[in-house]
Amino acid sequence: EYRCYECKEPILAGTRYERVAATWRKSPITVYKTCALCLEIRTVFTCGEGWIYEQLWDDMKEIVFPVLTTATNCFRQLSIPAKEKVLRRWQTWKGLE
Repeated sequence: EYRCYECKEPILAGTRYERVAATWRKSPITVYKTCALCLEIRTVFTCGEGWIYEQLWDDMKEIVFPVLTTATNCFRQLSIPAKEKVLRRWQTWKGLE
């Protein structure tokens, strides 16, 4: 069982995920695993721009959540499961859960 580097939730055996190996300035190779939902959310909300691994949900809290509505163009582009994940985390951020 793996854990998503973004949400820290388990990646269950047999489910799709992204696996990227990288090295930075002569450091050992790091393998980043991102669950399919976090990958979708990251892809939609970064609009093809760069990002930093393990920073998705901090960026969402700092940049997206303060202005998020269900009418936001990026939010509308998400699949239903990705919308549910964003809404759960947004509700927690708002203190509604």
